[in-house]
Amino acid sequence: MTSKERAKFRADAHNLTPAFQIGKYGVTEAVVAQTEEVLDAKELIKVKK
Repeated sequence: MTSKERAKFRADAHNLTPAFQIGKYGVTEAVVAQTEEVLDAKELIKVKK
């Protein structure tokens, strides 16, 4: 991924609301599985820690 592509994705994601919030247990297998499901449905998601 080039820096221009990365910048475009960041700009596109700016107005999105976070699809996930990473809690005190960090990135668990459940979070990874759920993220994969959402990424199959959407091209771009936002995650908050």
